[in-house]
Amino acid sequence: CTAQHFDERHPASLRGTAAMLITDRAAIDAHPDGAAALLCDPQWSRIVVLTHDAAATSEDPRLLYLAPGDAGALTRLVSVWRGEG
Repeated sequence: CTAQHFDERHPASLRGTAAMLITDRAAIDAHPDGAAALLCDPQWSRIVVLTHDAAATSEDPRLLYLAPGDAGALTRLVSVWRGEG
């Protein structure tokens, strides 16, 4: 499922299943209250932020920062997360 805006409800939410949000740092920074607000939204089970900022980290295990070119790591993480759910 995809959403055009962070606050848009999409089919995953209608099924009662939280979705994974994959976005970029600019979009997170432009969102009111940033990642903290998105983490409070039950429609997102995980949030992956693509960024070139190597220092970006989070203490919340649902929020992960990855380099845009690190598709291998993202593929492995999605596999692990699916196994948890």
